[in-house]
Amino acid sequence: MLNGRHQVRVYWGHCDPAKIVFYPNYYVWIDESSHEMLEKGGLDQLGLRKRYGLRGTVLGSVVAKFMTPSYFGDVLDVYSQVGKIGRSTFEIEHRIQRDETLIATATELRIWVVDDEDSPSGIKAVPIPDAVQDVLAGRAAAY
Repeated sequence: MLNGRHQVRVYWGHCDPAKIVFYPNYYVWIDESSHEMLEKGGLDQLGLRKRYGLRGTVLGSVVAKFMTPSYFGDVLDVYSQVGKIGRSTFEIEHRIQRDETLIATATELRIWVVDDEDSPSGIKAVPIPDAVQDVLAGRAAAY
């Protein structure tokens, strides 16, 4: 499966008054990690929009579990990997670590959507193209 690593340095602005990372920052970091990993596979959002008419890989859900806090000055590694691939969806699993210490885990459900002017939301889920599924599954190199 496609995978990646995103390194984050915890700055003062990421923290609450107790110098502990304010939890919404983890969601920003996993989103950044997802997009870096997809770009590594040649699946950048702008390129996909041009090639397939993709509106985006919309976030359908995210479930996170926090094991231990991280602090101002920490350097964190966000390890990401594609998990289950469905017809119009795929999961990205994340592990956030400080050295060998597991800080948090998260799983995102991403939905492959295109513009749809007939839909009240303006978008609709469609099947992920085979070539993209091959990259997500690690069966093909970046294109």
